[in-house]
Amino acid sequence: MNLNIMLVDDEPKVLRGLRSMIERSGEDWYIAGEYKNGVEALAAVINQKPDVIITDIKMPCMDGLELVQRAREITPDIKFIILSGFPDFSYAQKAIRLETVDYILKPPDYRDIMSSLKKIEQMLMERDSKIKEEGELKLFKEKALLQLKDKFFMDMLYETAPGHSPKKVPENECFYKTFALFIIRLDNFSISVFHETEEEMDMLSANRQKVQASVYKRGGCIVDLFDGSFCCLLNQTHESPAYIKTVAGEIHRELLESGLDSITIGISKCYSSPDRINAAFKECLYILRNKVFYEKNSIILFDELNVEKSSAEYPLDTEHKYIEALQFADFDKAVGILTELVDKVAEISNMDPIKFKSHIMEFVIVVMHNLFKDRFIEKMKFPTTNEMYKMLSRLDNKNDIQDMLITYTREISEYFNEKNKTACRKVISDIKSYINTNYFNDITLRQIAREFYMNESYLSDLFKKETGESFSMYLSTVRIDQSKVLLMQVDLKTQDIAEMVGYANSRYFIKVFRKLTGMSPSEYRERILNNG
Repeated sequence: MNLNIMLVDDEPKVLRGLRSMIERSGEDWYIAGEYKNGVEALAAVINQKPDVIITDIKMPCMDGLELVQRAREITPDIKFIILSGFPDFSYAQKAIRLETVDYILKPPDYRDIMSSLKKIEQMLMERDSKIKEEGELKLFKEKALLQLKDKFFMDMLYETAPGHSPKKVPENECFYKTFALFIIRLDNFSISVFHETEEEMDMLSANRQKVQASVYKRGGCIVDLFDGSFCCLLNQTHESPAYIKTVAGEIHRELLESGLDSITIGISKCYSSPDRINAAFKECLYILRNKVFYEKNSIILFDELNVEKSSAEYPLDTEHKYIEALQFADFDKAVGILTELVDKVAEISNMDPIKFKSHIMEFVIVVMHNLFKDRFIEKMKFPTTNEMYKMLSRLDNKNDIQDMLITYTREISEYFNEKNKTACRKVISDIKSYINTNYFNDITLRQIAREFYMNESYLSDLFKKETGESFSMYLSTVRIDQSKVLLMQVDLKTQDIAEMVGYANSRYFIKVFRKLTGMSPSEYRERILNNG
């Protein structure tokens, strides 16, 4: 470790001796300066910023003890070694009260000086290590809080129960202050489910980080909608459209300067309660649905749109979930969502068949648009918009229309299921490889979903479908298998092994080990050693 050492003594021969000791120590220490009294040394402390000051106790103008007191006022972390030609206990007492590291009698012995400097070096290394650990812990806590906020926010986006209030709210109060939702759409960037190249995946990750950075620095939270769009919650100090557009303009400019080429930002009305997040999300989705009428690179406020009552009530969030379920070939989930959507459309149509069919046709067009923008989709395998319109026109019963849509849903799900089989297997294989090489780290399903740019819920279902076991069970099995190997080393404690395979809590490790093997780690070790 580098030590910046200042020498202070009114005797030139003492200064020369100290300099010689430090130079021939072979350590990475250097002399910041040499001074003959406390006044000169104090003036140099501000610029030199020494780690250590070795000072005589008796000097003209300002003695060593006064130098200690006044230098500490400038730089509290300086360490001091006091030299004295007087074996007077009162001096030593004063030095101890000032928390100096050592009190050495003159003439200073080489071993005493080296021992004191080594002690200081160790103290400073421990201090730096503690500062680093505290910094890392602070970053970890900040990251954990951001993830908690984002998870809470994602849950609330799809929460439709009126007056719903979450049981546990993150420490940050952003959900209870005035907020608006911003939907940020990358105009010229679309994703293809399971077909991205490595270059595209890197670009997706880079784009997400740019948007996250812009949102996080404003104290907001963010959810990736996995279609080139991001929904963000940002608190607003003013509710005026001009102010909100200014905030959006700053974000827009930052993202363009970061390298994104075209971004549309839609902004909901302002609210101040978490049970209004879903309503704000619907407003953002409505903006996305209607962005076709606006130029790219636009900033669109929901308040500025002319929205009909029935359009405002249309279940855009349900539509969004349906499209996502289709993309991931989850037929059962898609049908459940579709049934809910058809019932809602019937309700807002007020028994008007023309309005009902108009909403349904609009829904079909939006679904086709969102699915067919994927360049890998073979469009000729599906009915065209005109064909769908003709089929819809011939039907005059809600149940028949719903059956037609279910058939359409089945065709799309089967297509995606077949199309994605190879890609699904590769993704799961890559995830298993990642777990096998990183099992000792803190791994969660949410983190893996982010790493592989997938929906967390769908990944959970897909993993079980492809492997026959849940993500958490596979991770536990890998960790326990590794712990069995380590248990053969008798010098390793159970707690150490737990940490080495990714368990911060040794009791939980023992519980999982017993669940998977029917015995405790110590019982397993004893059996292996006895049989060995």
